[in-house]
Amino acid sequence: MDRLDVFRIMRSPDGSCYLLSIDQEHSAGSTNTGFVGTELECANHIKQSLVRIWSKTLGIRDIGTDEDFYELGGDSLLALKIAFAAKQEGIEFVPADLRSHSTISDLVTNVIWPRAMSVSIQ
Repeated sequence: MDRLDVFRIMRSPDGSCYLLSIDQEHSAGSTNTGFVGTELECANHIKQSLVRIWSKTLGIRDIGTDEDFYELGGDSLLALKIAFAAKQEGIEFVPADLRSHSTISDLVTNVIWPRAMSVSIQ
């Protein structure tokens, strides 16, 4: 999978989900998006990014979205590395979030998605 652009998740008044690249967001009047889809499609897009990040950081080839970070060998230092790598791609959470939401699915559903969807496009 190719590296995704750094993005911010936004929702338009019609309910569409947009993953805007940071460059596009800062372009005056830009209406181009890095990814557009339903909320489910956008959430799955984020999960795919996290699977790639976890796989690279943990050195494990195939990681499922319901596998536990700590059972895969994760620790506080790796949590920091994963949070930093995710932030570079516009996915924001803090390493402490992994303590109570230690699977990708749980992290996206209960931490990343609710925070991201609080922003809307005017």
